[in-house]
Amino acid sequence: MQGDTIKVGRVFGEGLAYFLARPWFWIGTILLFGVISTIINMASTIFPVLVLRSGWSAEMAYALMSILVLLNIFVATRMGIGLGWMAISTIHGEPAKVADLFAKPQLFWRYLCTLILFNVVVFVGLIVFVVPGIYLAARFFPVTYVMIERETGILESFRHAQALTEGHRVTLSAFTFLGVAIVAGMMQSVQLLGGFSLLVVGIAAPITLLSYTALYGALKNASSDHPASA
Repeated sequence: MQGDTIKVGRVFGEGLAYFLARPWFWIGTILLFGVISTIINMASTIFPVLVLRSGWSAEMAYALMSILVLLNIFVATRMGIGLGWMAISTIHGEPAKVADLFAKPQLFWRYLCTLILFNVVVFVGLIVFVVPGIYLAARFFPVTYVMIERETGILESFRHAQALTEGHRVTLSAFTFLGVAIVAGMMQSVQLLGGFSLLVVGIAAPITLLSYTALYGALKNASSDHPASA
């Protein structure tokens, strides 16, 4: 299958359709994710200050802040796996549940290391020159989806991701640009719209998540229909 058969508009249309099938579920899930992360972030800022004002040592305040930062990383990673699994289940026609937000705990370290490695590779590519970073992001785009669905190892997930994107990287580069624009737009809405931005993010974030998961599904279908292209 040629790369131009995967259309940006079509995939985002599928993501929108998945969202509209259960809008309040997805808005609630994303807001729950955000509330939990915000509470931990606020705690990591406020509690160390309270500890210092209570007469405890700076070392104690730093230790508390470090623990809360690690807790935030742990929770965000666990929920990241869960959101990915919920989206994958959705495109396969299986109803996602809120409990799935903490699904597949056994993947925690593999997922975290894979995410770090992916971001490092893309960051280095962007530092060397912007185009290599975009290319690498497109080349390994579905690596976390592969790991979550297949429960593969880190290197095996990268190999599968590379095979799935073969022949589709121009289209995937367009998705990369679009994804950056959407994230930038959501960040801007937080600054400009205040509390109303929660609704904007609550709608835009799940549509984006489901659209990129639909793209992963399209890549799998293309690979299964034309294994030689993978």
